Amino acid sequence: MQIREHVDSTKAAIILHPSGMAISFAELEARANRLAHFFRQAGLAEGDTVAVVMENNEHIHAVMWAARRSGMYYALINTHLTAAEAAYIVDNSGAKAVVGSRAMRKICEGLAEHLSARLPSCC
Repeated sequence: MQIREHVDSTKAAIILHPSGMAISFAELEARANRLAHFFRQAGLAEGDTVAVVMENNEHIHAVMWAARRSGMYYALINTHLTAAEAAYIVDNSGAKAVVGSRAMRKICEGLAEHLSARLPSCC
């Protein structure tokens, strides 16, 4: 069974329960769908990699789901790394975009000075 078929049959079922917040399949699917459209509008395509600098919460799951449903890969970056260390991973993963949370803003902003090539998209 494909994920989307499972979601359609169990929309109200709770899939995530991070920090006391219940997220249903339908909610996760809606978030991922919006983000997948954003990725395409930003020029990302199937086979591209998105680097993710985000703590483990309900938002990271939407990013991962959006990437996979768009045929993209995602590279999770440890939130305890410095901007230089994170940039090494972004460079080596071939990421075309970085998605970060507000909590990781300082690291995301510091990436630019350490990357060997400028990212075409930064979310």
